[in-house]
Formats: sequence, C-alpha cells, structure tokens
Amino acid sequence: ATCCSDCMSFKLSYYNEYKSYLSMKKLLLGFLVLEAISALTTEEMVYFNVAPNTTEKNTNIKPLMNITDNGDGTLTIKSNGIPNHETGTFPSGNTNPNNIRVQHIDLTVNKVPVMRANGSEIYCLPLGIVGISITGEQINSWFPAIRACPTAPEIETLDICEGHPSPDGSYHQHHFSPCLLKQTCDKPSGIVGVAIDGIPIYGSWDENGKQLTQSDLDSCGGRWDKDGRYKYHVTVDPPYYLGCIKGELRRNSGLNLNEFFCSCPFNGSYYRESFPDSPPPPGSRPPTNGGGPGANATKVCTDPGTGTHLSCKDTFDMTQIPTRNISIMEVKTVKLAPCCPEGSDCGNSCIELVNGNKSLKSSCTRESREIKVWKFNAGVAATPINSITIIFITTLMILLQ
Repeated sequence: ATCCSDCMSFKLSYYNEYKSYLSMKKLLLGFLVLEAISALTTEEMVYFNVAPNTTEKNTNIKPLMNITDNGDGTLTIKSNGIPNHETGTFPSGNTNPNNIRVQHIDLTVNKVPVMRANGSEIYCLPLGIVGISITGEQINSWFPAIRACPTAPEIETLDICEGHPSPDGSYHQHHFSPCLLKQTCDKPSGIVGVAIDGIPIYGSWDENGKQLTQSDLDSCGGRWDKDGRYKYHVTVDPPYYLGCIKGELRRNSGLNLNEFFCSCPFNGSYYRESFPDSPPPPGSRPPTNGGGPGANATKVCTDPGTGTHLSCKDTFDMTQIPTRNISIMEVKTVKLAPCCPEGSDCGNSCIELVNGNKSLKSSCTRESREIKVWKFNAGVAATPINSITIIFITTLMILLQ
C-alpha cells in the first residue's frame, strides 16, 4: 500500500510539473509568436523601396529610398529625403525661407522591435526625425521647439501634403498628411512609415475600418491590434504620430544624439531660440537663427559603449506648464482625416488646391467627431507648478480619458 501510495504521489507530482512545463511552453511560444508578428513583414518592407519614377519640382531630383535586411536582426533604411509626392514651392516668400535639399538618412532599427518596460517610455522626443515615411521623407516630432510648445499646424505654413523644409533643407511631416496613403473609407489602413524604434506606423484606420483618434490609443500613440501586434497610428489630433517612444533604440541607429533632449515643456536653459513667449502667427515666422541645445540640455539617450541599445532616461519636465494648458482638456468638434469611398476615383490624394487654398475633393468624404483635446492659451507665459499640482493634473487627465 505504501509503495502504491508513493507511486501515486510520484505520478501526481510528475503530472503537476508536466502541466507547469506545458503552461510555461505555451507562454513562451506565445511570446515568440508575439515577437515574430511584431517585426516588419516582407509585404511592408516592399513599401520602403521608392522607385525614382517622379521628380520633385523644387530640386529637380528624383526620390530614392531602400530598405535592407542586414541578416543580423536589423534593418537599415536609407533615403535621400526627397518625397515622391507633390510638394509646395519652397522657399515661399516670408512663410518659409528654406530650400528642400538632399538628405542622407541612414536609419538602423531592430527587425523585431524590443519593447521598453512599462513606465520607461521616452516622452522626450528628439527635435528631428522620429520616423521615416514610405514616401521617403522624415517624420519629425510634433513640437517644433518654440517657447510656447505649439503644434506645427498651429503656427507653420504647410504645403498641400502638410510638409515643409527645415533650415537644414530636410522636407518633413509633423502631423497627418493626406499624401502618404490612398485611404478607402471603412477599410483598414496600410503602413505609412516606421519609427526610429522599428515599430511600424500605420494610417488612421484600424483593422476593422474604424478611424482612430488619440482617445483610442495609448500615450505613445499606439495600440495592440487583434493579432497581438503593436503599431503606432497617425491621427488628425495631437500628438499625431508619436507621443512617446515605446521601443528600444539601437546604438548604431544613426540618430543624432545631440538633438535628443527635451525642448517642450520649454525651458530656456535647455533650448536656445529667438522667438518671444508666444509663437508668431502663421506666415510671419522669421528664419531660425537661434535654436539648438542650451547650456543645461540633458541628452535623453547616450551611447553606453557596449551592448546593443542606447542608454535612455526620460527627462520630460512637468515642472513647467507651457502656454498649452495640459491641466485642462476641452471637447471640440474636429474634422477627421478624409477618405475615398469604395469604388470612387479620388486620385492620389483627397485634398486639392482651389484658388491657393486646401480643399476637400468632391469625390471624397470627411467625418466630424467630438474629441477631447488639450486647451491652448496662446500668449500665456509658462507657469512653474509644484509636485502636488503635478499629481492633480495627472489624476485629472486619467479621469478625462
């Protein structure tokens, strides 16, 4: 009886261990599957090979971009920064004095994105590139590094594709562009770019054909789809492309770490700029003759000298409230991104110029929706706040989600 009892005890113990093994194996396989489907697919990579079949009118140069699988778990995307879609005329009088010039974009990312731990996302976005679009140009962060921390559409004069060149000649997007993707209404969006952490950036429509706003996304501007894959989505409301960086950045990414510091919320010791407390109105922005890191600018990411990834520590400073009052959110009715009804011929974009003004094509449609946005108080100087106020603001924003 004792022998039989011992045998049963042994079998039960073995069975429980085997069940634990199966559970662990299933969990491990789940992670492996999740990791595998988070990578850029072969179909998506095709979009990053821009054929030089068009010529940009300002430069008379053809766009060129390609993506290479390096065979070591990394992808390298190279581009001359010339977009393969329509552009405005630059320089354009007093609205933008900059020329579009050839760039040497060389970005290396993890083929399978390595997600940062929860709570370690990077909210300090670099001043320049945060991604590359499938049309060949840079995707830049949503703050143009001006004291009031406005978003680009509020102060910049942008062309028909919502882009413009920087003083260095790099043509780029800050927010939603109708020229990156031919969007059919009520259909899933395709890929529009890839972020500097290797995570794909998709259009505004989810896999069920619903147009998304930031209220549908996490603080980084992304979401896990029904297949368990994380994607950023560009939307018509801020922060548009990325609100923070969700994945690890490679040491050999090619990023300019000197541009990787917090400029918004604005702190004059972090960033040098020549504009007053309130942003200039659209059409009157002078050439940038200041700018760049200030005396106390702390780099968000540094090269540790070893390992695979940069060492990044977020320095987003909530002790300064800029003119954008992030403690108050207001409900506004906004026009969402335009789309083309199925079966209609809308051309390359749903937007056209009519007497010099951007207008929705008659063949396209555009939904209006009430959404919550940050309140913007133009001309109000930054106000220091204490830690109690920070806790109050954070709690309020969570309750307003």
